[in-house]
Amino acid sequence: MQLGADLEAIHAKEWAKAVKNYENDPNDFYHSYEFLSLHPANIRRFPREDMAGTPEPWFEENLSIAVVKVDPKTKRIETKGNTETNVWLEWGPYEEESESHSDPCAPEGGTHTHDPRTDTGGRTFEEAMVNLANNVYHLYGGHARVPDDKKLSKKLRK
Repeated sequence: MQLGADLEAIHAKEWAKAVKNYENDPNDFYHSYEFLSLHPANIRRFPREDMAGTPEPWFEENLSIAVVKVDPKTKRIETKGNTETNVWLEWGPYEEESESHSDPCAPEGGTHTHDPRTDTGGRTFEEAMVNLANNVYHLYGGHARVPDDKKLSKKLRK
């Protein structure tokens, strides 16, 4: 159990540093990605008895990426005429098995979800990730979950 406690302490330090770096420069791709990767909403806990509670980043499994052609004015998918490439991202927090109601398709321990309030995009992957970090920061802060009725204001959403 000591290994789990040591890894938890290391993760807590990394998370505190990631938040500080992100808050100092929220438009930096690296800091945005690190903030998302270490965010408590993306942390899975090992279900194995010998590693119980040990944090494991689960960000990539919670992320959905689509590369699309869109009308530059409407940002709606368009394949003909004047288009630009956009990267669209969907994300949601990791939920432990008890929170996901024992989904039979979920991996042991839990599953990823989708929170449409954080959906975003950009002309590049980097821009889309910075926008996603902004949305997660303003909606979730440092929490793994937020109430369903909490809104991400249009002013803050990117």
